[in-house]
Amino acid sequence: MVGMKNKKLYKGVDIFKLIAAFGVVAINTGVDFFNILGRLGVPFFVMISSFFFFKYYFN
Repeated sequence: MVGMKNKKLYKGVDIFKLIAAFGVVAINTGVDFFNILGRLGVPFFVMISSFFFFKYYFN
């Protein structure tokens, strides 16, 4: 595979993405416990996606 030997793993980012995904699902299903976390999930996904996009773009 092309570029797989230089792939860096971001385990912390993956964990936060999982937590944010649960929060977004909780917001859409009406679970009150993850209300604040869910509201932060969407901006977090935008920031992380743009980080990886521009990292790839500038390399």
